[in-house]
Amino acid sequence: MATVADIVKGAVVRLSTLALNDSNIYQGAVIGEGNSYEVAKSYGDIVTYNNNVPGNLDLELLDFFILKLSGIPEGPQNKFAIAIAKEWVNESTLTIIATQKRLYLTVYDVDIANSQDVIDTLKAANFKAIVTGHV
Repeated sequence: MATVADIVKGAVVRLSTLALNDSNIYQGAVIGEGNSYEVAKSYGDIVTYNNNVPGNLDLELLDFFILKLSGIPEGPQNKFAIAIAKEWVNESTLTIIATQKRLYLTVYDVDIANSQDVIDTLKAANFKAIVTGHV
């Protein structure tokens, strides 16, 4: 079973919240995590939403993530992205649909002029790859 610890940048999630007045199922990509109330409040009326979550939670102590909604225009008020506190997530409804993990490789003895050959080989095997630098 997924937990809020699994909500990381790059993950695609589906969830509902503990808010008493919100029966929405949210789905989308996590585009930011570890955000403060100062950041989250630019994504909506966080105070009112928090007041509808049991527990009288302190906004300054909540751990917010930014969810880029999929299925627009079905999202609430056709918003592109919303802020959700991890403490608001109903974990029994949390599903991690996909994760984005990165693997860093070091390729030796390849001239920078031939680096595209390495990228093309990886892409031919259905990997996503970019050159980020050379020594």
